[in-house]
Amino acid sequence: MLALPSSVNTDALVANKAVLDKIGFDYDQKWSFDDFFAFSEKLKAVDSSLYFENGMAASDIHMYWFLAYMVQKTGLPFATDYTLSYDEATVTEAFRFLEKYFASGVVEPLGTLELYTGNYPQNPKWVNGETGVLFGMLSTLENYVNAMGDYKDDATVIRLPIMEGAKDPYYQTKVGQIFSIAASVEDAEALEAAKFINWMNTDEEAGVLLKLSRGIPVSEKQNQALSEAGLLSPLVMQAMEYANEAGAGIGQGTLIRNNEISRIGADMISSVAFGQSTPEEAAKEYIKLVNRKLQELKTAQQ
Repeated sequence: MLALPSSVNTDALVANKAVLDKIGFDYDQKWSFDDFFAFSEKLKAVDSSLYFENGMAASDIHMYWFLAYMVQKTGLPFATDYTLSYDEATVTEAFRFLEKYFASGVVEPLGTLELYTGNYPQNPKWVNGETGVLFGMLSTLENYVNAMGDYKDDATVIRLPIMEGAKDPYYQTKVGQIFSIAASVEDAEALEAAKFINWMNTDEEAGVLLKLSRGIPVSEKQNQALSEAGLLSPLVMQAMEYANEAGAGIGQGTLIRNNEISRIGADMISSVAFGQSTPEEAAKEYIKLVNRKLQELKTAQQ
């Protein structure tokens, strides 16, 4: 046995019905990136202090919305043979989306969002019921709900945005934890280890004992047992269902997570958000700097 997954994780969107009910939001609908603006406009017409999305720091916007837009548009991964996969027109379009995203008030100003890097549910706008949705991971979904305070009972989950005609959904269900048995052990030891791993990953009692310490179990029987014991929120199961419905996407890969590439992306997004660069200027600079770093990484591998 090389490795056996025991848990999974994926992207999710938590919604506050107390906010989105104000615009008659359809919580079962499929929606795209263009709808960010339509939903935001409707909310602003009701109350100008409301925001459709709770928002993220520039580094996370780069890895999620910015990349998701380009992956869905092209069906290509971030890089191919250590070269950015997207042409200038695609990158420019992604920056135009973000320019409008900030200018139209889908989220708070980027300077404010940066204050909550790594702790987005603690943004007072989310806590006080003034933002409609919060993007995050399935494994921490219940933390987002608990942060809603008085609005906790208004929590639900919605589908992630996928543009019409998307060539790849981008979103990816990831393995959270894996187990393996060393090839060096005796057969009897390997058999006992296999029995234990099987019990831990499939037995209903084991699932309840371990709760969500490993993440969301891969076993449907364990998930059902956790649900019946009140240890697994129906929202988690609904979010997983939406992720499965979207299909297996390309995801981020490892190169976009490089610290320098992440900083390049965050800097260019900030430049557009604060009106220091046009989307066209940002795209040119982004492509140049990212490709330079990718070539450095390629050379280091040789």
